[in-house]
Amino acid sequence: MPFTIVSADPAYAVEIARLSRRSVEELCAADHAGAGPGLDAWLNALATDRIERWITRPGVFLMAVDETTQVLGAVAATTMGEIALLHVLPEARFQGVSKALLRQLGRALDDLGASHLLVRSPETARRFFEARGFEPAGPAEEREGLRLHPLRKAL
Repeated sequence: MPFTIVSADPAYAVEIARLSRRSVEELCAADHAGAGPGLDAWLNALATDRIERWITRPGVFLMAVDETTQVLGAVAATTMGEIALLHVLPEARFQGVSKALLRQLGRALDDLGASHLLVRSPETARRFFEARGFEPAGPAEEREGLRLHPLRKAL
């Protein structure tokens, strides 16, 4: 599946919000068990207007697009390296999209002077981040019924 990593464009906010919601609902079901305040809070954070604000604020927001410009995945982080989201379409999983987005995010943040990446990962994604050099950065946190693992990686 060929794709290109580009800076996110606010015109794609609806599509990014939709793919992020699908990613959470379908790929992270073990984390939220399909219901509850954790899922509601997670999905509310992925509303189109919030995605649009994230794209236009300082930081890095990238998307992976295929040759038809369908968005396959997206990643966003603050200029200090805190990852706000890393989501892919379920059908793009295991196609290298997440790896490529994370790699390009690290390069962009390094260019901005960030020293590390920090993510609060649900259990479902924890192994993905650890396999890419992230290490525990403190005890797991409970947020609205979700167990999140703070992980850090030096750039």
